[in-house]
Amino acid sequence: MPGFASEEFTMYGFAMETRFLRRLCAVVCVYISFLPLCAVSFKDALGRSVSVEKPKKVAVLQGSLASVWLCAGGEVACATADAFIEPPEVTAEKARELNKIWHTKAFSAHSAGVVTADKTESVGTMMSPNSELLLASGADFVILSANISGHKKLLPLFEAAGIPCAFFELETFSDYLAMLKICCDITEKTNLYRKNGTEIQKKCEKIVKSAQKKSVRKKPSVLLLRAFSAGASAKNSGNNMTGSLLFDLGAQNIADSDRSLNEDLSLEKIIASDPDFIFVTTMGASEEKAIAGFEKKLASSPAWSDLRAVKNGKCYILPRELFHFKPSGEKWADCYEILSGLLY
Repeated sequence: MPGFASEEFTMYGFAMETRFLRRLCAVVCVYISFLPLCAVSFKDALGRSVSVEKPKKVAVLQGSLASVWLCAGGEVACATADAFIEPPEVTAEKARELNKIWHTKAFSAHSAGVVTADKTESVGTMMSPNSELLLASGADFVILSANISGHKKLLPLFEAAGIPCAFFELETFSDYLAMLKICCDITEKTNLYRKNGTEIQKKCEKIVKSAQKKSVRKKPSVLLLRAFSAGASAKNSGNNMTGSLLFDLGAQNIADSDRSLNEDLSLEKIIASDPDFIFVTTMGASEEKAIAGFEKKLASSPAWSDLRAVKNGKCYILPRELFHFKPSGEKWADCYEILSGLLY
C-alpha cells in the first residue's frame, strides 16, 4: 500500500515540523523576555540626545513640569517644594467667584499643589534642588527646567551617576505639546497625548483662528507687564507664556517693537505708545506684594490714569492660577479663551 505509506510519512514529517516550530517559538519568547524595554530617544531643550527606558521612579524638579508628566499618565516619585504648594488651594466659593469675574468655567476647587506628601518625596527647592536627596531617592529618570541655572548645574552629577535626565522649556503651547508627546512616548500612553494634546490643540486653534480674523480689521496694541514685589517689567512675545498667547491671538505687543522697554521700563515710553490694553501677571510668593510693587512703580503715578487702557477699563491683572503657574491640558484653551474675550 504505497499510497498509505507515503501519507503516513507526510503526517509524521508534519508532526516533527510542528514540534520544532513550537520549540523554536518557546526559545524566541524566552529570549525576548530578557531583552531590555524599548528605549525612547529624543533631543531635549538643551539639544542633548536623551534615551530613556520606561522608568520606575521619576523625579521632577518643577511643579509645572510635574503637571505635564502627570498629564502623560506618569507618577511623580520625587519633586521640589513648589510642586506641593503651587498653585495654592482654591475653594469652591473662590472658583465660582473667579469664573464669574473672568466669564469662564476654567476654575474649579482643588487642593494646593500638583503632588501630595503621601505619594511624593520632597527633594529641596525648585531653584536649588538637593543633590544628596536626589541621589538617595533612587530616581531612574529626572525631569528638569532648561531655564533654571540650578538645574543645569546638576547635569554633571546625573551623568556621573548614570541617571538619565532631560531638560524642557514650557513657555508656549508648542513647548507643552512637544513635552507631552515625549512624556506619553515614555509612559506608553499615547491615548493621553490625544486627550490632553491634540484634542486641546483643536480647541486652541479654533479660538486663535476666530481671533485672527477679527484682528485683520485692527490689531489691538497691548503692553504686557510682569509685577513683583520690587516693581514691574515689560515682557515681549518671545520670552513669556502670556506674551506668546497674545501674539497668537493677533495682538501687537509694544515691547516687541521697542525692546528697550524690557530693560528700562518707564512710564514716559508707555505713554508714548499708549496701548489699547495693559495686561499684568504677578510673580513671587505673594500676589499682594507683587501688586503693591506694580502700583509703586507705575500705577501710583497721576499720569498712569491718563493712559487710554486705564481710562477705558482695559487694564487687567490676570489670574495667577492660569497665567503665572503654567497651564496644562484643557487650561491652555481656557487661557486663549479668556484673553480672546478681553481683546475682542
